[in-house]
Amino acid sequence: MAEMDYGNLSQPRTQRGDTGRSGEQVRSIANKAAGKVKDTAAYFRNRDFNVVMEDAKKYVVAHPGPALVGALVAGFVAGRLLRRD
Repeated sequence: MAEMDYGNLSQPRTQRGDTGRSGEQVRSIANKAAGKVKDTAAYFRNRDFNVVMEDAKKYVVAHPGPALVGALVAGFVAGRLLRRD
């Protein structure tokens, strides 16, 4: 494995040859996330509650592990939001 030279990290980005690609990557990820949120909102807006529930049941049967983790995270967040401390 090649060794990394961390000695030039204190130099300005332009002197290190860093082109700022991380900003482009962050922008790309943010745009993808915004698109997913928009698609999800459209899904809920255009479907009946019973259809959404049937889709959720199908997902849980097909993917029980991720569904369980999602339920645990949702329960934790709800508990933190509703706590009276």
